[in-house]
Amino acid sequence: MKKSLFFTTLICFLSFFLLQVVQSKSHANFKEKSVKMEVNGHSSNGNGFYKVKSGQSLMEISTRPWLYYLSHKYNSNITQLSDIPIDEFKAFKDRGIEWVWMMGLWELGNYGLHHDRTDPGLLSDYKQNLPDYTLDDVIGSPYAVTQYHCNPQLGTDDDVKALKQKLNSIGLLLMTDFVPNHSAVDCPWAKTNVDYFIRAPPNTQPDPAKYYKNGIAYGGMGGSGGYTWTDTLQLNYWNPNLMKARTAELMRVASLSDGIRCDMAFLILNEQIETNWGPQLSAWNIKKPNVEWWSQAIQTVKSQHPNTVFMAEVYSPWEDKLQAAGFDYTYDKTLYDRLGDGNLDGIRGWLTSHNENWFRHSAHFTSNHDERRAASFFGSTWRANAAAFLTYTLPGMRFYWMWEERGYANKLDVHLRREKSEATNSESVSFYHKLWNITNNDVFNKGDWTYLNVQADNSNTAWRLVAYRWQYKNQKRLVIVNYSDTQGSGTIVVSNAQGSNGGDSLTITDLVSGATYPRSASEMKTKGLQVVVNSWWAQIFEY
Repeated sequence: MKKSLFFTTLICFLSFFLLQVVQSKSHANFKEKSVKMEVNGHSSNGNGFYKVKSGQSLMEISTRPWLYYLSHKYNSNITQLSDIPIDEFKAFKDRGIEWVWMMGLWELGNYGLHHDRTDPGLLSDYKQNLPDYTLDDVIGSPYAVTQYHCNPQLGTDDDVKALKQKLNSIGLLLMTDFVPNHSAVDCPWAKTNVDYFIRAPPNTQPDPAKYYKNGIAYGGMGGSGGYTWTDTLQLNYWNPNLMKARTAELMRVASLSDGIRCDMAFLILNEQIETNWGPQLSAWNIKKPNVEWWSQAIQTVKSQHPNTVFMAEVYSPWEDKLQAAGFDYTYDKTLYDRLGDGNLDGIRGWLTSHNENWFRHSAHFTSNHDERRAASFFGSTWRANAAAFLTYTLPGMRFYWMWEERGYANKLDVHLRREKSEATNSESVSFYHKLWNITNNDVFNKGDWTYLNVQADNSNTAWRLVAYRWQYKNQKRLVIVNYSDTQGSGTIVVSNAQGSNGGDSLTITDLVSGATYPRSASEMKTKGLQVVVNSWWAQIFEY
């Protein structure tokens, strides 16, 4: 009996050990390596996990405002996911969009809607963003989620599944939200599982500005002095039971989606939790876990849904930590901010301080639902378009915001179903269609990216230019962006230039203007290519 027990135990131990080795190798390889294959239209690694491409495109849609707009466009009552005409999605596909992020699909509560219709600060924001708003326009924040089921106003979970199938059938992928840091105030757990939340220290009088009446902290950044969202409650990721419950919810979202955008994902890193909520947790004798919840949760989800893509809303300096935890993409807010500042040394410094792989795992944007419209933020359509030239020709996720191509300046408040009406900017529409035509190419989606130095010429204006090149098989592109208010010129050594038909001569084509130029491959590789680029503009050469 003892001998039999010994061998049984030994076999179990060896099985467990081998399983851990396999899991460890799978996790280590999940970012890049292994044999590439196709699974359900996704590019993936041989271990089944999603493989990040050099570049791809995502369109963020604020779902309920979009349906409100479509109802007027079609003069029909389009209120549910099943009502959306397939041609609307086909239009995204025609632009080279691969991902559609349907922001705000999940169930909300009455508390949040009442909060958003009565909070003085929010009402002031509405008046500024939409002067003629009515209370009917206030639809409630999509980030005060009660449960991860479809908002009944939009349909059912089966309708979400059907939407995913509809998108997949035309070659698109569905991304939805997960809000890890907090829940709605009227989330069922607030009554049934109060220990799932951060609570005021026992035997204290909670500050009503920071705590709900039951002593649970409002969602936010707690002791660090950052945001407090009084329509939400702060979850406690140092509670093992909550960690399991949230992993189950994340698994539910993955079952309905191709990808998941995770709101303020960095706030539940252990270091952030300790900074923001350490005293409260210590008062309840709650200890920090040895592992990050994200690492465990993402690996668990990918064990069942290996092609699920995770994108994190995150701000410096937490990007690296979330990429290491398993996120496929992290926000590149620093690039956005540096483009806003306009300091070219700062922009170049950011581009040269990270390697290509880091940028491949980044999501680059000129606007989104949290930020001002690009034309407003950058100060003009010209400057916004120059920022788009640079932002959307880098490796990684090209992350577009709804109606960005129209050149709007008025913000669509996340709590509202509409924004202040304005005319479409026809120049912006033309610009984006040209940009999409250029970037909708394998060289920008599968190629290798290399940053290039621009050498000064007699004009001494080379500092105004940012340059890099792409190559995929025999396809090559050279991108030069003038991110300044004056014409710039300089010389760029293009080491992979190659003459046609075994000779030295080649033709280079500026895909932006359509102009072609005869050049010498050997001169491009040695002396360099002389370029002159107008202010707030770009040249993208095929060569």
